Amino acid sequence: MWFAALSPRYGEDWFLPMASGCSPAIAVLRLLRRNPFPDRPPVWIRARFYRYRFTSRSERRATGAWWSRELVGDYLEPVTAQTLRAGRLPI
Repeated sequence: MWFAALSPRYGEDWFLPMASGCSPAIAVLRLLRRNPFPDRPPVWIRARFYRYRFTSRSERRATGAWWSRELVGDYLEPVTAQTLRAGRLPI
């Protein structure tokens, strides 16, 4: 999904259908490593946009982390799946 953040046009064809569950559930779940909502699907959906960078050598030693991330904002503001399925897109 990080390609979608590089260019909003990249995600136009697949991101919103995936987020809204308009695709058959099994097809959407195949895109993910595991089902994050095994009991029931979420009512609200939000996608956040982060800027990533490699940590410096000192940051890596201190934290053990390879990546540092900074929240830029919402890629998709909080919206109900029902709203997305109805085609009333917030973006």
